[in-house]
Amino acid sequence: MANPAKTLEGIIKAICDRTTNDIDEDKLKALKGIVRRDERALRYAHEVLMKTLTRSRFAGTRERAVRAMDELFTRSVLFRQLTLEHIDAFLKYAVGVDNDVPLPDEPKGEAERLRQRAVDALNAWETKFKHAHKQLTIVRKFAMDKLGDEAPEAKAAKARRVAEEKELKKQQMLRDQWRATREDTQAMVVEIHSTLA
Repeated sequence: MANPAKTLEGIIKAICDRTTNDIDEDKLKALKGIVRRDERALRYAHEVLMKTLTRSRFAGTRERAVRAMDELFTRSVLFRQLTLEHIDAFLKYAVGVDNDVPLPDEPKGEAERLRQRAVDALNAWETKFKHAHKQLTIVRKFAMDKLGDEAPEAKAAKARRVAEEKELKKQQMLRDQWRATREDTQAMVVEIHSTLA
C-alpha cells in the first residue's frame, strides 16, 4: 500500500513542476479531493506547499505553489488559518516584501509573474474573506506599502500615465501639423489669388 504522505508529496511536486506548460489540473483536482476528506492531509499539504514556496530557487515553482495555495485557501477554513499563521513567509517568498530576500528571476520576468500571482491571490482573499479574517486587509495594505513602486497596481498606474502622456504628445504633434498645414494652405490660397488677379 502506498504511503499517503508520499502520494501527497508526489501530487504537489507534479502541480508545482515548472518544466510543464501549465499546472496539471488533474493533479490539482486530486489534491483538492484528498484534502477535502482528511484534515491531516490538508495540514500536510499546507506544510509541503509552504516548504515548496520557501525553499524553491525557481519563481515558476513558487508561482504554481501559490496557485495551489489559492485554490485551497478559498475552499478550506483550516487552510486559511494555517496560511494566515505563516503569512509572513508568503509575503517574503511569494510577494517579495523583504529586500534582503529577492524573488528568483530566472528566466527574466519570472519574479514579476510570481509577484503578480501572489498579489492577485492576496487581493482575492481580502475581497472574499476580510470580514472573517480582518488581518487580511492589514496584510494586503502592508504588502502594497512595502512594494511601493514595485506593486502591480503602482506599475499599472505608471504605465497608464506614460501611455496618457504619450497620447497627449501625439495629439499635440498632430495639432501642430494641422496648424502648419492650414497656414501653408492659406498662404497658397493668397498666392493663387494674387497670381490670378
